[in-house]
Amino acid sequence: MRPAPGYRLVQVRKLVAGDQVVAADGNVFTVAVPPWQGRSGAWLVEYTNGSRAVLAATAVLRVVDPTPQISVNGIAL
Repeated sequence: MRPAPGYRLVQVRKLVAGDQVVAADGNVFTVAVPPWQGRSGAWLVEYTNGSRAVLAATAVLRVVDPTPQISVNGIAL
């Protein structure tokens, strides 16, 4: 599976503060602190707007990719 241009897929345990996670409804949330694993094995992610998410250890999230896309003569590489 490949993400759309401008996005990358990241396992929940590899998120870092400042990552911008794209929700299923298109909203973008910024990760406030690195996620941590709870006693149940689920990962807790806290966002800068004060909301939290509890995600399965196998969760893969769509994250905004800040690296500029390289193109040559209008063709993306």
